[in-house]
Amino acid sequence: MLEAFGRMRAPPAIDVTVALPVAIVGLLVNAAVWRLLYGERHELNTRAALLQVIGDLQAR
Repeated sequence: MLEAFGRMRAPPAIDVTVALPVAIVGLLVNAAVWRLLYGERHELNTRAALLQVIGDLQAR
């Protein structure tokens, strides 16, 4: 808990050369999954999965 507060006061530096490509790959994977699920959106379970993917896409 103390370590978490310490990180809030002095956050560590983020290596953009690693974080940005990982974020872009995640965005592309989520977009591909959205594309696959969109055609079957009338089924309840698929619709729930699609909403989850949409939420992930918005969070990026």
